[in-house]
Amino acid sequence: MIISYEMFVRGVDLIKTLKFDLLLCDEGHRLKNANIKTTSLLASINCRRKVIITGTPVQNDLQELFALIEYVNPGILTSSSFRHVYEDPIIASQQPNASQTEKELGASRASQLNRITSLFTLRRTQDIINRYLPPKVEFVVFCQPSEIQLSLYLDIVGCRSLRKCFNSVDTGDHLSAILALRKLCNHPALLALANDQETHNELAQEAAKLLPSYLKPGIFDEKDSGKLAVVSCMLWALKEAGREKIVLVSNYTSTLDMLATLCTRYDYPYLRLDGSTPSNKRQQLVDRFNHKYSKDFVFLLSAKAGGVGLNLIGASRILLYDIDWNPATDLQAMSRVWRDGQRRKVYIYRLLMTGSLDEKMYQRQVKKQGLSGAVIDARESDRVHFSTEELKDLFTIHRETACLTHDLLKCQCDLMGGTSMDTHQEQVIKQPERACQLYSGSSGCHLNTITMDQLQNWCHLATPFVPDTVKDPCLEAASDFITFLFCSESNIRPIQLTPTL
Repeated sequence: MIISYEMFVRGVDLIKTLKFDLLLCDEGHRLKNANIKTTSLLASINCRRKVIITGTPVQNDLQELFALIEYVNPGILTSSSFRHVYEDPIIASQQPNASQTEKELGASRASQLNRITSLFTLRRTQDIINRYLPPKVEFVVFCQPSEIQLSLYLDIVGCRSLRKCFNSVDTGDHLSAILALRKLCNHPALLALANDQETHNELAQEAAKLLPSYLKPGIFDEKDSGKLAVVSCMLWALKEAGREKIVLVSNYTSTLDMLATLCTRYDYPYLRLDGSTPSNKRQQLVDRFNHKYSKDFVFLLSAKAGGVGLNLIGASRILLYDIDWNPATDLQAMSRVWRDGQRRKVYIYRLLMTGSLDEKMYQRQVKKQGLSGAVIDARESDRVHFSTEELKDLFTIHRETACLTHDLLKCQCDLMGGTSMDTHQEQVIKQPERACQLYSGSSGCHLNTITMDQLQNWCHLATPFVPDTVKDPCLEAASDFITFLFCSESNIRPIQLTPTL
């Protein structure tokens, strides 16, 4: 029987009457929480052999790994012993102030956990198929906030409702504050009350009152948002070149509405797929966009609705307008373009508002990715549980920096106008690893396996860009609204193709 998780839950009473020899769970990270209904119902199925297939066995913390272990091999580890013997020592060893004893114990327990799980896991990374994929260039783009964004950011951070949430035990208050600032980072007009749910939120009401009268729902001017100005310039440059398509990704339908408004304003043909798109029409949209004679220039994609399974190789560029707390969500979205069948060089852009909550979220992504999928800090999980001090730091705006993340790296690179990507890539292979608050990569990092945690080995570019340093006409067109760039290029070797007879 082939069935979706949702249909399985609906028909579980009938399914339990059947006998199966093998239970195969694709996208198995959906079972990372042992307390959810889907996991418990699947565990109740009488079947001797169970297999989980997933590309992201750990997204946030080691408890997710334990849930998967318990599902496929129940009883091999107990919850209490797992936390005491493995999780706590491994987490402690990853802290910046960890003693040498803690580091050695954490490494020993991580190795022991790997030996146990290797008895019933088969790990295959994307490196196996990367040789058949075209080159990929990743950019983390730090966008200059507009004057109105800076002003409103300070007003919202200082407002009574936000100060009140610091003393609140209600996680919902914290999340409301985070949501308000995320909207502001995307565009101030998104803070204008536009739905009934937000009208009952005290912080949303107070934030809406702070907006100047010209900022209204549905009216989005590029000059009011650094990120939207960057997107507008990039789309113009790409359209002028006339050869490539682009996918724009967001976690919010309101932001997709804004990007749709931008496309309409400049007559850019676009398609859109989000949670409201009927299932029977999704593949039609994908096929239409991928067709070589398609006139559609932009594909607007919801990160959650289109983050898994879609093949959008009709585009060679993908832009994440806002990022997710969970780095796996962003990595899934980015894989829509750089995948089997892609023939062009792929460009991936992630936009962040400089010095803002955007950057703080990215830094937490870096930390999660930096633990190499084996260990992760459970105290900074996707549940967004922060201490009061962490919340205050999260909401702080840093106005006097071109890139707060680069400041934290304590990098000694020469940024006098930027360093060319080619020169930097030659240098980083020769340079020894440098200690960094955000860096925890393994030794011997190869250029073709650069990941988010290895920012120290990425190309660092500050504005104004020296000619021929960025080598991307889209970003060069938007350089007036960019403060800093991280960049890495992977899979540089020529693609080996079988000759056609």
